[in-house]
Amino acid sequence: MAQAGLAIDRIGSPGVPPPGLSAGVLAAPMPEGAPRATDSARPLRVLIVEDELIIAWEIAELLVRLGCEVCGTAADAMQAIRLAGELAPDLVLMDVRLRGKGDGITAAEAIRAQQPVSLVFCTAHAEDPVTRARMQAAGAVAILAKPIEPGALEETLIRLTGSMPA
Repeated sequence: MAQAGLAIDRIGSPGVPPPGLSAGVLAAPMPEGAPRATDSARPLRVLIVEDELIIAWEIAELLVRLGCEVCGTAADAMQAIRLAGELAPDLVLMDVRLRGKGDGITAAEAIRAQQPVSLVFCTAHAEDPVTRARMQAAGAVAILAKPIEPGALEETLIRLTGSMPA
């Protein structure tokens, strides 16, 4: 497991955070065609994919405090794919390990195949090189280590939007 206070860098090894990012955040370029928040009054719409109800609630509460709109929550891969198609979120906050068939990475790949969307993975398994490689290949714009630190999530949102969500 990655040590507390260390970031996971672009090649997936523990290291110091890139400039402007705190520990636990993997920086990556925005995917081509992915929605970006603008200076408009519209809040960033986020789909949370998390199979632990209490964790999903905590993430939703934090996102709302940061000015985002939680447009939906999903507990498994199939529900995530369906909701992403119906709700067209700007950002999908995706847990890697999900109950049921498929994992978060498989769901993210299916979602990205149907629409451009920014993907932020949340996982306690960021140190696993196979998992890291799969997340990066799926188009992760960031990887947040669990438990999610509010500051790391806020910094990730700022990087993705260019400012704090309204």
